[in-house]
Amino acid sequence: MQQAFEALLENPGVERYLAARRLASLHMCEQQDIALTRVSHACLEGRFSDAEDLLDELLASLCLSPRAHFLAGWVAQQQGDEQGAELARFCFRSCLEGILSTGEGSLRSPFQVTYRSDVADVLEALGLTSKKRRTTSRSRATYDVVECDDGAEYWFDVSLALAAPPAKRQAFASRDRRPVIREPLSASAKNDVHS
Repeated sequence: MQQAFEALLENPGVERYLAARRLASLHMCEQQDIALTRVSHACLEGRFSDAEDLLDELLASLCLSPRAHFLAGWVAQQQGDEQGAELARFCFRSCLEGILSTGEGSLRSPFQVTYRSDVADVLEALGLTSKKRRTTSRSRATYDVVECDDGAEYWFDVSLALAAPPAKRQAFASRDRRPVIREPLSASAKNDVHS
């Protein structure tokens, strides 16, 4: 898994992201998204040492999660570790680029995500706000379909995330507060995604 993740960091792209995603699926566990929510809450409450401890346990199984890297960067920055914060920001951007390289966000070419939290991270990176979200199944795949404030629908293949045990699916349903992850992508980057 480490080699596949490092390859993605060297050159984010569809093949490398999907290869790392296949390996990450072997390490997914029932509690990762619940724990990621706990990390978010610890950060929002200023308990960065607790957040760091949780991240140390989780980061290997969440290596493709933009949110996990964002939170790791936030923790590092709050603890005065600028080098760690910069590395986490680099990993965050590489994971997002990997996800965005998998599709166009349409039914014919959905974004392939590893974790349900990736959906919100991608929308936020694109500067979009979700108005309505539904889950639908077609041809052995499950999709989150998100209608955004720009009037467009964006499709995300969440089959891998939903293949987890029922307790994990319950965690995805929660609407916990989460930090804003970053500034929206530039207009040119956003256009690249939609072209």
